[in-house]
Amino acid sequence: MYVKMKTMICQAHLRYFQGRVHRLFSTFRLKHVACSSNQHKSSRQYAHSYCLNEVPGSISKCGPFNIASSVNFKTCVGFGKSFSSVENENKISFICDENLSFVKTLDHYLQEQENGRFGIGDVKDFAMTLEAAAYTELSHFPWLHVDNVAIAFMQLVMNRMIEDIFSTLRNHSGFKHFYSYIEQNLEEIPPQDYPQLLLSLIYMGTDHTDNLVHLLFCHIYDTCHEMDMHNVMTTTQILRTFRTRSIPLVQKLTSRFFTILDEHKCETNTSSEFMQDCLISHIFLNFYTSKTSSENVAKTFIDIFNNSALQSDPDVIAKFIRYKHRLMWCVPSKVLDSISPDILHHINKTAENVPQKNIGLYCQYLRQMNMYKGELASVFQTRCLHLLHSEDLLVRDVVALVPAFDKFCPSDTKQQLMTILARHISDADVLILSSLADFMMKSNIYNQELMRQLQTKTLEVFDNMSDFISRFSKIVHLLSTRINDNEEFHSEFFERLLKLVEVQQGVRIYVVSLVAQYILPNVKLAVPQSLMDRLAVVIPQCDLPAIKNILNGLNHMKRPWDRQLHHQILELRTALQRNMLQQIETVMSLERLIHQINIFYLKNMRKDLQLLERMMQEMPRLTESLTPVEFSEVVQLLNTLIYPAPQVYEHLTDYIMDHKDDISFQDLANFVSVISQARYTPSRMDELSQCCHDKLVMSFDDPDSNIVAQMQYIYHLCCLQIGSDSLLTHVFTVDYLEKVDKLFEAKPEVRSYLEDLFFRLNRCAVLEYPHLDIPWFHEDYCSTMKPEPMYRSSVKLLQEMEDAIKDVLGGSAYFESAVYTPYHHFLNFECLLNCDGCPIPYPQTSSLLNSEGRLITFTQATSLSAEQIQHQRVAILVLFEKDFCLNSRHLKGDNFLRRRHLEIMGYKVVEIPHYTWNSMALSDWTGKTNYLRDQILG
Repeated sequence: MYVKMKTMICQAHLRYFQGRVHRLFSTFRLKHVACSSNQHKSSRQYAHSYCLNEVPGSISKCGPFNIASSVNFKTCVGFGKSFSSVENENKISFICDENLSFVKTLDHYLQEQENGRFGIGDVKDFAMTLEAAAYTELSHFPWLHVDNVAIAFMQLVMNRMIEDIFSTLRNHSGFKHFYSYIEQNLEEIPPQDYPQLLLSLIYMGTDHTDNLVHLLFCHIYDTCHEMDMHNVMTTTQILRTFRTRSIPLVQKLTSRFFTILDEHKCETNTSSEFMQDCLISHIFLNFYTSKTSSENVAKTFIDIFNNSALQSDPDVIAKFIRYKHRLMWCVPSKVLDSISPDILHHINKTAENVPQKNIGLYCQYLRQMNMYKGELASVFQTRCLHLLHSEDLLVRDVVALVPAFDKFCPSDTKQQLMTILARHISDADVLILSSLADFMMKSNIYNQELMRQLQTKTLEVFDNMSDFISRFSKIVHLLSTRINDNEEFHSEFFERLLKLVEVQQGVRIYVVSLVAQYILPNVKLAVPQSLMDRLAVVIPQCDLPAIKNILNGLNHMKRPWDRQLHHQILELRTALQRNMLQQIETVMSLERLIHQINIFYLKNMRKDLQLLERMMQEMPRLTESLTPVEFSEVVQLLNTLIYPAPQVYEHLTDYIMDHKDDISFQDLANFVSVISQARYTPSRMDELSQCCHDKLVMSFDDPDSNIVAQMQYIYHLCCLQIGSDSLLTHVFTVDYLEKVDKLFEAKPEVRSYLEDLFFRLNRCAVLEYPHLDIPWFHEDYCSTMKPEPMYRSSVKLLQEMEDAIKDVLGGSAYFESAVYTPYHHFLNFECLLNCDGCPIPYPQTSSLLNSEGRLITFTQATSLSAEQIQHQRVAILVLFEKDFCLNSRHLKGDNFLRRRHLEIMGYKVVEIPHYTWNSMALSDWTGKTNYLRDQILG
């Protein structure tokens, strides 16, 4: 009776905790949630908020710690020499060998229990020891990152091997006894041991639906307010393994995180372990906090870092690098870049002794900072190449070393890398195969044999890979752009992708978009109807990344199309257009609008100017109130587009004047570049001019200032005609020129750009500020300059115009083509007129075009005689589409500056826009010649 009553009480207790867990878990689905703010997440945070986990049907953005849960694990076979054969389909599991580490560990546990030497305080440590022993036994898998249990667990989930690998361990009598011991003594286990105990059980294959997991989870929730930072970090690792997250627990965890951080931010003896726990925790928690909170936390981390002895700790440096990479989308780069000098100093100092596991991470960071070049890159690449030739190297080691190389590597190095990859790629699993595919894509590593091996491996792991979208996408992106003649593979992969969208009715939208990205460029007669039907359903629901994938597929389709295919493509583009317009109409944040412009226009091969115009109509409304990050992003976008947007320019000017003490020199320089190229004069131009002058003077006083940015800044001020004598005089002093020479030596890669910029400044100073008596010292430089390449359509238009000028002036003897002025402005044509306005013969030179239609000679206008120079010189300039602001007939600043300089030198400037020359009004030859006659001789 007593036993029965005890059993009933335990069952009721269990149902109570299960009900609590159910309530906790039923309050959430993984969507955009801001735990410390009542406001919704920004569009960029929303884009990441649904993709935190490497789970079936979701997109991973968080990297190697994203673990799936509640997966139906099936037997996984055929993964290289360490796996059972596909034909036999034998399950992979530990053989219960007494020599196995975990068997010895469990046997020792039973002995300790028998002897009464195992207590409550030993539970957590034993769980960690058993976990380590279990993963040690898996080191024979060449693809498994056994040195990082979190990543190794994710790999086992991806390869559907959890049940097969850990069934022997969980069926061992010692493990069952340990499990029962935890259940019976759960209330007596110290609360600080709960997180690590639960994490170890999960890493040993305990299912998330297990009763003990639920009980431990509830205990963690109840004791969250007592956690230290290490347990906060451990709990975030537990939450990563769940497909859905308990928002109440995340809220409590976030609150505890901030409390602990506030208590420690003033300490000067912060330990390395505490700093690492903080960084790992915030990588997870930042998805549930506002951008302002994330920025403040990052600043606190940096203060702790700077006030402690952690600058030389390699583990902290590695975690900070990973932290910067993960938070670069939500924390301003200038905040995170403040620790870059310390990190770069440490990397330079220890480059030859960096732990092998950190080499790839360091190289990626240096590349982001644009510092991966010269001797430092050579050191890393030489060391990695030596390590890659080791005979005992495994594929998991290869994937950690290859990030040291990029597309700029010498061809012989690339050849060695291809040989090494070909030797190891058959041992890859889903995670490593996708990482290698990503590396091959970015570094342009490619040959037929390597691609064939990757294709074979892709088919082997297809069923596992298709469940994990981030991994799936990397491989599909590579296969979509590296097409070879392996028709057998393409046919089978084509069919498998189609089957994926046909069979799985619940397949995610992003998967369909990836399938479309690969299939559309490979169709020959018609898009399969099953894919058309599925796209018709998902396109109206597509988010921006999915739209981008489908657009890439459409843009890479090969012409010519037959009638049926043409109708299908038109149907898809029309549906996408409707979706894009709907998204534009409902856009509520500036950040999302910028993202839309990037995908719908900048990254879209098919430039739809009407769609761009519709998007730009929304920008004035969204720029009335700006944050520093938004200001910077808008300016960068406009600098790329060169789009006339007067209202936006006014809003940006107002922001500058309201924050002139806080705005950075680089942001102001970028804005000056924008209005200079767009030739826009803000209503507060006088105030802006003074602000620009003051910022530049402050920059001159800063010894760490960017010389390239300063010279760009001054050049654009001259274009806007708000440059000052003092600014130009400073640039042409001996001290400043010495700084430029030192920059040439330190950064040879910027030499050509800086020389061209200096040449333009010198020309502005001589022509527009003659009273400064700055000499012209670019004669030799001009003699080495080469003309810009010309498109075939431009050559055709120039040839047609040359023929028309011959008719107007009376022959080729009266003008010259491709002329450089005394200060090296390029003229398409030049002629001379006498005092009566009639053409006179021009010094005879070669023709503009040779038999192949290429420019062959350039006449220097300085070769004209004194008598010829006294006549009226006419500069005929052809204005192409690139000479105007986007989607307008508004001349760009550089071209307007050229016109101004030519007029200063006494030229009569005749500009012939391409849209006028090709217009209906000049559709016949008579109209063209009459138009030229009026322009030149009128």
